Amino acid sequence: MSLMDHLLTLYRVDSQLRALRTRVDAGERDLAAQVKLLSGLQRQDTELASQSRQLQATIHNLETEAQGFGDRIAKLRNELNSSQNDKQYKAVLAEVKSLEGKKKECDDRALAEMERLEQVKKQATTVTGQIAERRKIHDVVLAQLGERKHECKDRLDELERERESAGKRVPDRERKIFNKVADDCDGEVMAEIEEIDRRHKEYACSSCRMEIPFASVATLMSNANILVQCTACTRILYLAEQTKEVLRK
Repeated sequence: MSLMDHLLTLYRVDSQLRALRTRVDAGERDLAAQVKLLSGLQRQDTELASQSRQLQATIHNLETEAQGFGDRIAKLRNELNSSQNDKQYKAVLAEVKSLEGKKKECDDRALAEMERLEQVKKQATTVTGQIAERRKIHDVVLAQLGERKHECKDRLDELERERESAGKRVPDRERKIFNKVADDCDGEVMAEIEEIDRRHKEYACSSCRMEIPFASVATLMSNANILVQCTACTRILYLAEQTKEVLRK
């Protein structure tokens, strides 16, 4: 077999291997996306739980403070009834009014915080439901990935061995070029030379559509052990048997 035959064999095996790996990689990306979404919801749930605790503590403190003002007001009202003179009565009354204002402020703040707490609880309930739904999706994707890996494992191992064997049949220099183009072009290493105009000897790379000098075509026709690359996209060029037959005639 010629160098070109070995390169095409390696290309076919490499393409199958990459396609199978892509299938597994796509499943892993799907799972990673689900994990990210679930993590975001869980983080949101944690933040809402923290807000809820803080609001409950604030409400408790405000109610305690308001209760203290209420107790003090009750005590002062008793003092009003036992006031000895007008000056003392007015002083106690002024303090009662001041405390009533502070108590009202605490009550209003506590009510506002209670409303905020109710909103946070509703949000938490919504997020809890979203977490449950997202976890179901996550579990399905995880199971699908496990099945996909199980289905592909034997074939992946087989293709790995085939690629290694096919690679050994290609000389070091040409194999390095093949691997570099494979990495640069996402596995699309080989490109067929297409005939554009036979009369004017016009040919082009089937991948990038750039014109190929007829000298390169002639080289591949005369020697199948020479590697020729497209000067535009760097892919390794080859001639299909049908094109070779036409050129021979």
